[in-house]
Amino acid sequence: MHIALAYVTSLDGKIAKADGGRIADWASKEDGVLLTQLISHFEVVVLGRATYELQRPGLHKERLYVVMTHHPDTFAGDQVGGQREFTSDTPHMLVRKLAKRGYTSMLLLTGSALSTAFLKKGLIDELYITIEPLLMGRGTPMFEPEVLDAHCRLDKVARLNNSGTLFAHYVFA
Repeated sequence: MHIALAYVTSLDGKIAKADGGRIADWASKEDGVLLTQLISHFEVVVLGRATYELQRPGLHKERLYVVMTHHPDTFAGDQVGGQREFTSDTPHMLVRKLAKRGYTSMLLLTGSALSTAFLKKGLIDELYITIEPLLMGRGTPMFEPEVLDAHCRLDKVARLNNSGTLFAHYVFA
């Protein structure tokens, strides 16, 4: 299965402010447009529980949203088969199960813990990153503070607006 990770981040590598809040409160409109376009290219979108609770994406018949959580039963009322599902599977188990169901592409819109877990297992093929011209100082980093050794190469970079928001696409080696 082809797996991509997408992030919007501050210049100092934070994907969320220390005091929480929605990404839409600090990310550019251009990032929102880009993310919508990116999502349309994937069959499965994976979210972590916290991201799901903040963003609450709507249902889309064209794609499956999977929320990874330690307590999937908590969200039984939100489950809609084939459109929104909840699981406590490990990254490797999830990928295997979805591949058996015929899915071939997955986009991760997860926090640092899940992104790190997928990366450590070598499951991520590419990274889409929007860098906003903002310094947060404290906040959630892109990845957990662990030893990582994942090499990638820059495929494309573009300036999205006059403020200096950048978009970069990397492919993992």
